[in-house]
Amino acid sequence: GGEIGEVGHDNTTPEELHAFMSVYGELLRAKGGNLAPISKISINTGTHHGGKVLPDGTLAAVDLDYDLLRTISDLSREHYGMGGAVQHGASTLPGEQLAKLPPNGAVEVHLALGFNNLIFDHPSLPQAIKDEINDYTFTHHAAERGPGETDAQFLYNTRKKSWKVMKRRFYDMPAEAEAAIMEALRQRFRDMFTWMNVGGTRGLVRELTTATKIHSPVPVAASRQQERAG
Repeated sequence: GGEIGEVGHDNTTPEELHAFMSVYGELLRAKGGNLAPISKISINTGTHHGGKVLPDGTLAAVDLDYDLLRTISDLSREHYGMGGAVQHGASTLPGEQLAKLPPNGAVEVHLALGFNNLIFDHPSLPQAIKDEINDYTFTHHAAERGPGETDAQFLYNTRKKSWKVMKRRFYDMPAEAEAAIMEALRQRFRDMFTWMNVGGTRGLVRELTTATKIHSPVPVAASRQQERAG
């Protein structure tokens, strides 16, 4: 896929789509015309990556332009043979807004940070782990702090980078805490599938997509836990 209109800044326009595809088409042809073209285009319709956090740590309401999403999705299909537009920054949208994305042409919706927030803010996550996440973020990523950014804003925007040093702590987390967090994630997945009308689409997925199986090695700590449990 390609991306036009930086998420969190000015909304994408149809003119930007046509300009991008004009130059993109020229570059593709210059390479001999043997490369597969993009199948989707990421645009900005009013969202921010992970939501726009206010100074007190709460999230601002999002005024999402669904008409723009529909317009650019339609243009990308009719003029350029793509599937449609990609919606970034949707992870913190309420259910009623998520429900409007598929019928307005979104072919892909990015949701990751909402799951990250659920894990990091879950009441069952041990306070010691939460403190380590915050301490690591303040100590190792202070240079990334924006001008005037409060502690709450800085942590919200940056703490996801602590995963690289916190994985072992999560592998060793008490079983009851892990179970509570996993159940909360399952419920969130169910809700999102309901909001975005994903139910009953398994046949379409099997018919229209090809999944590539990737086998990653099990981390040593997780392997030991499996051995103890088994």
